[in-house]
Amino acid sequence: AGGLGGSGGAGGRGGSSCSWTVTHTSCDARGNPTSYTTYHSNPGGSPGMPGMRGMNGFSGTRGSDAPDGKVEFTIHYDRRYPSTYQWRYDLYVTGQNALSQKRDDIIEPGCWVDLFMTVQNVGGCPTPKYQDVMLHLQNTKWVNFFAKDAHAIKR
Repeated sequence: AGGLGGSGGAGGRGGSSCSWTVTHTSCDARGNPTSYTTYHSNPGGSPGMPGMRGMNGFSGTRGSDAPDGKVEFTIHYDRRYPSTYQWRYDLYVTGQNALSQKRDDIIEPGCWVDLFMTVQNVGGCPTPKYQDVMLHLQNTKWVNFFAKDAHAIKR
């Protein structure tokens, strides 16, 4: 819908007041000059009425919907042939094995654990070609992992 019209403007102030005199000169029947003065005044004009409200605006037509957007990942492996992918890489753990410090399969407080994992990329984009992928483990109720212990998965 179009916008509402604006309010009308204020009325004008009205004209200024003024006064003036007119001196009339003539001769009487004997030829003697005579004169008289008349006084005139005008109180000025009254303020004007305010203006009328403006017209409402016209309704515009609805625009057409834009096409659906998309996300693309473009990787420049070399300068001439960029590759574009619809999804990022996504590593999925397909196998794991943990060895406790004493090799008795009991993880005790303060002990370290060797963790062996096999991962598979199930995303649409290859894993980075020229950099390591960093592995960060998530804290649980029983085990805390520290950012300094992040590990690079070698290529």
